[in-house]
Amino acid sequence: MQESKGPVKTLLMKLESVRKAIAKKETPSDELLAIRSKFAAETEKIFSGLPKPKDWHTFQKHDLPLLFTPAEVQEFALKHRLNKSQTKANLPKN
Repeated sequence: MQESKGPVKTLLMKLESVRKAIAKKETPSDELLAIRSKFAAETEKIFSGLPKPKDWHTFQKHDLPLLFTPAEVQEFALKHRLNKSQTKANLPKN
């Protein structure tokens, strides 16, 4: 299942790189601009069309890391009905 999450994470990271570069008044690479041109509008549409619309920046920062937590932490969090903060507290320290 990790394989299917990887491309989503990569896309959101690249879109975030473009956003940060523009915010700093820098010019993003041609590759990043092409990715933004191709995927930004569709990404916004997907996130705004969710039953509970969510900004993709917020998803990337707060929710996406939870998808990459070890399986045993995910199972523990589901079994014990932990919220995001409680789940993050159970993540192994690097």
